[in-house]
Amino acid sequence: MSINVSNLYLILFHQVKGIGIKKLKEIYKKFGDFQKAYNAPLEDFEKIIKEKKVITNVQKFLNQKEDVVKKVKQINILLKNREVRYVSYFDNDYPKPLLEIEDPPVGLYIKGDYLFEYLEKSVSIIGTRDPSFYGHSKARTIARELAEQGYTIVSGLARGIDMEAHLGALEGGGNTIAVLGSGVENIYPEEHKNLAKDILDNGGALISELDVNQRSSPHSLVSRNRIVSGLSKASLIIEGTLKSGTRHEANFARTQNKYLFALRPLSLSREISELPLDLIENGAIGIETTSDIIDFINSSIIRDESKKKTKKDLMDFIRIE
Repeated sequence: MSINVSNLYLILFHQVKGIGIKKLKEIYKKFGDFQKAYNAPLEDFEKIIKEKKVITNVQKFLNQKEDVVKKVKQINILLKNREVRYVSYFDNDYPKPLLEIEDPPVGLYIKGDYLFEYLEKSVSIIGTRDPSFYGHSKARTIARELAEQGYTIVSGLARGIDMEAHLGALEGGGNTIAVLGSGVENIYPEEHKNLAKDILDNGGALISELDVNQRSSPHSLVSRNRIVSGLSKASLIIEGTLKSGTRHEANFARTQNKYLFALRPLSLSREISELPLDLIENGAIGIETTSDIIDFINSSIIRDESKKKTKKDLMDFIRIE
């Protein structure tokens, strides 16, 4: 498993304070290669980066030649030994759906199969870490039945609903992608190491924007939800309170113009029914079965194709006239 040398330098550039996706785009536009950029004079960076603090940080980085070359070799060896692939925003095989979101990850570490070609039919399923028996059962059943219909199931490997989503996908013999809030070699929560292994052993994938061995943090656990929804055509929220972290997934899905589904609660009095009820009241599609999801998606596709056809027919009519 080989890795683009430019990407190895990109990983280190991204660690420089003040260098985010926007500045990385500018650097790539100017140099076309991050190894080439690293060997360029500071003056070239001063033409595209105007903040003095950031330029100072870049200067320190450029002056660490021996250390940087050593780190590049270490990262390369680590990724090869752990069989981890790295795909950057600047690669042709970067997942196209993520190019369209507001804050795309600079790169993704991937362990397992490359499943991004199967995202045309994909649904993310997430919810509370402490669901009801109904939530457990529904998440697993819907994931299994969607997988049986050829859908890729995306979730976050968390306790509760995420776990059931991955298990259901595996039972259905389908693809499942676990987006981690930690590095792919530092599974969180730790008790899901066996689940992560099962996902890998059955043709699934673990992905993360974080360095291979990085630990999770409250910020990273929230931030990964934009990737979960970003990779999916639709998001299904199972259960959660109004203050639940699951709300972040719903917010990302809405911002990204994804289909947003919420499971209709069995009990209206439970606190974990608050989020799906609120989402449904504010425009999410309330569902009870897998067919509710598939039927809505299929009918929406038909409507969209019909609109495109009508527009084309109108343009043809105008041209003829």
